[in-house]
Amino acid sequence: NIFVYILIFFGISLAGRVTNLVTDYYWFIATGFDAVFRKMFFTEIGMGVAGAMVMWGALTLNFFAARRISRKPFILIEPETAFAAPLPEMTEFKPVLMALLTGAIVLAGFFAGQWSAGHADTFLKFVHAGSFGVNDPLFNLDVGFYVFKLPFYRYVYHLMLAALIVSAIVTAAVYAVNARF
Repeated sequence: NIFVYILIFFGISLAGRVTNLVTDYYWFIATGFDAVFRKMFFTEIGMGVAGAMVMWGALTLNFFAARRISRKPFILIEPETAFAAPLPEMTEFKPVLMALLTGAIVLAGFFAGQWSAGHADTFLKFVHAGSFGVNDPLFNLDVGFYVFKLPFYRYVYHLMLAALIVSAIVTAAVYAVNARF
């Protein structure tokens, strides 16, 4: 039953993108720029997969590291007072909570992929950057840097920042499930 709802959620999430894809396809074919459409299409797929893999990889790495570390006993005051077992009320829900965390990791990767696919034009501008021949007075950089390269650097920065923040949340959740606060 829950899988039906998940399928409906993903279907609705992808419906807008598919509508835009079909509209763009017909427009580019009608104008004779089907090569441009193919390049944008495959760049969007590549950016989506890359963004999802970066997010999924960071979250999975932190999830397994936190699980491994949180299983070890920790010392409260001295070695005789080590606390190794999680709280009893959390042990009953631990499998469910771990499944929810795993689903949240997959969902975060999906959203990161969707967001990254929307930055395909930023990546293409970065790869095919040009020069304006005018330098800015403060940093003595070509204005083309601000138009073509800086938006991609900002995208990478925001993707890494999102991965770091969501990783911290997932790690805190793993520690909470294992009662390590």
